[in-house]
Amino acid sequence: MIKRKGGGGGVIGAITVRGISASISNYHLGKGLREPCSPNREVYVFGSPFNGINADNWNCVAEIIDPTTSFDLSGMAPEHEVAVALLVVHDLQNEAQVSIEWHRDRDQKLLSTFQYTIPDPADYGYIAWDYYVYSYVGYCSWEISENGAYRAFLTMVSDYNDFNRLLQFTVTGIAEAPPPPPGEEKNWLPWIIGGAAALGGLVLIARKGK
Repeated sequence: MIKRKGGGGGVIGAITVRGISASISNYHLGKGLREPCSPNREVYVFGSPFNGINADNWNCVAEIIDPTTSFDLSGMAPEHEVAVALLVVHDLQNEAQVSIEWHRDRDQKLLSTFQYTIPDPADYGYIAWDYYVYSYVGYCSWEISENGAYRAFLTMVSDYNDFNRLLQFTVTGIAEAPPPPPGEEKNWLPWIIGGAAALGGLVLIARKGK
């Protein structure tokens, strides 16, 4: 099972007075991430094989690629990524705990949890910084395994901020197991009848031998 399902990175902010609340400016769901400054890196999450995602420590906060709430998995093989959730916070001046949980709506099953600690900028000699945290979910037996509705819960807790957001999305295109051919589900009946007849014969033979 893949355990690491996300990451993040910080950029120096502009606030000069500690104690001012940070502002959440971006929380999106989509198919990839881009770095809107040099060297302009991109990571396309949708369809990427497992273990192929790394968008950590970019030179500026990440932006979402192809924001959407609908993901068609037609033709996609299992163990490929599906969706990425992105949280961006500006002028953060203290440590914060971020959690991104992925759930299936049908039974509220928890599919995956990514937890990330945004460090205190003062520990690195800064007054404040902008920070982004992302998490992604894939197509596999223990995460997304069927068509339907799903959701991501984004939570951030710090000394000055408590933040909660819900991102909902749907998945289609996963092939369902084909039904058995007509009549095949009844093929067990002759075996039961034959077994019963054979058992009856054995019983009769046994009785004749007494």
